[in-house]
Amino acid sequence: MHEKNTGRECWGILARKSKVLGEEDARRELSTDAQIAQGRRAAEREGADVPSEFIWTELGSAFKARQRDEFEDALAALAAGKINTLWCYDLSRFSRKGADDLIGILRPGKGRVIFDYDGLDSSNPRDRRWIINRAEEAREYSERLSANVKNTKRLQRDSGKWLSAPTYGYTVHPKTRKLHQDRSTEAREICPAAVVLRIFIEAAEGGKKNSLRQITARLNGEAIPGPAGGAWNVTAVYRIILHPVYEGWQILSQWPAGALAYAYRDKNGERVSVTEEPIVTAELAARARANVRKSKIPAFAGALPQPTAAAHTLTGLPRCAGCYGSSQKTAGAWMCGKHRRSPGSCPAPVSLDGKHLDWWVIETWKTRVSSLDTDNAADMKLAMTITARWSALEAPEETAEAAEARRALLEAEAALQDLVDGRYKRKEFEGPMRKLYQPMLDDALAVVAAAKENADKYSAEPPVCPFIGDRDLVDEAWETATQETRRALLALAINCVVIRKRPDGPMPNRWTPLDITERAEIYWHGDPVPPELAEALKRRRGGRRKSK
Repeated sequence: MHEKNTGRECWGILARKSKVLGEEDARRELSTDAQIAQGRRAAEREGADVPSEFIWTELGSAFKARQRDEFEDALAALAAGKINTLWCYDLSRFSRKGADDLIGILRPGKGRVIFDYDGLDSSNPRDRRWIINRAEEAREYSERLSANVKNTKRLQRDSGKWLSAPTYGYTVHPKTRKLHQDRSTEAREICPAAVVLRIFIEAAEGGKKNSLRQITARLNGEAIPGPAGGAWNVTAVYRIILHPVYEGWQILSQWPAGALAYAYRDKNGERVSVTEEPIVTAELAARARANVRKSKIPAFAGALPQPTAAAHTLTGLPRCAGCYGSSQKTAGAWMCGKHRRSPGSCPAPVSLDGKHLDWWVIETWKTRVSSLDTDNAADMKLAMTITARWSALEAPEETAEAAEARRALLEAEAALQDLVDGRYKRKEFEGPMRKLYQPMLDDALAVVAAAKENADKYSAEPPVCPFIGDRDLVDEAWETATQETRRALLALAINCVVIRKRPDGPMPNRWTPLDITERAEIYWHGDPVPPELAEALKRRRGGRRKSK
């Protein structure tokens, strides 16, 4: 503990503020900085130190069911004896879940907790009951407050007040909370309300010229800012057409990302109006929605995506050079996926004949893998990458078991170190407890030895990929593989394939042997890539579509 070095006790401070408000906001609570300063003064008065690593700051509710990492770290430090005392400004800011979060730390020998504003100190036996009572009162208050807020919001919705940020096309009156058409833009024809009306009119007219994609392309072609300020996409247009607020109706709750909004109904089952000037009429909205529902609705426009097998061998590899986004195969050609989803959003969308690109990538892959030279540093590095990926592909259970074995060894070694620290640093095994130390140490050493023996079984080098360096074996592996396996085989060595426009002509799909290096480039694993491409690949692997 800290007191060994300075002779002074070590305190920790837990500062929490339930709302993040600006400096000018009159509702602003005692800031976390002010709480920390007050806690330091309290520690100084008692001759204690507050190291910076033992100051925890939280922003958010102490009642809602959420992960409170700072709170848990503070309790763990107190329980482990890293700090003698945990200081908190107010018991209600410590927790509003009642006695559940307090019982453990109020036991004798678990450390000291001070609630400054309440004047309560857990080291004082008379304060323990008060702490429990105040904690339960804080929990009951939060529950009553939550119920009151829900009832108030329901009454506000029933009276036609808009409770969240206004949707695109509207503004909200700060006092009445009623919606009004947003016509604030100087160019009246592209003000948000006019754009929404235009979308409904074009969708209601129907036909191929007024499909979701064509409407989106025209909006982007005229450089009209989308709801988020950037380019329009098909999903945004689709959601606007189906959103009930444009007819003037209240919605169930704030529109969550990725979901469609639905009309709210009061206790009598009636829809509630939130504006005296809806942007579209019921008749216009009905015609627009009828035409949209007749068309093929994209899976990403509000519906939950369904897991499907990839339809093409190169799926996931081609990237558009115009935006470095992924490419999709449509009507036999690889096309910029971003442009397909949001026409006009890619500065230079690429389209390339799929039959020729597929053949060239597969043949190039076969040639490279079958001719790897282990005396060449770059080839050796790629061969090692292929081997590691092949091992995971051929024996995923063994690969997972090896990772689990290494994790178990690290945990066993950490437990042993913690036991040693308890003996020599925290003096947990002094006096009568000393006789318990040796049996526990023997057990911990045995666990480490067993975990190391298990991990050593996986320490050998993985088997070499059987077809590296042999064209006949490469061809055999390819011919006998399913399409899913072929995709995996390509990914063993290929990071991505960037496709480009022809630099000297307007023909996007023209292909000759001389075009290969101009139109497509393969990036192998380990090859340096442009920063923009690296960022795009990082999003591909770490984004929401990443599969487990």
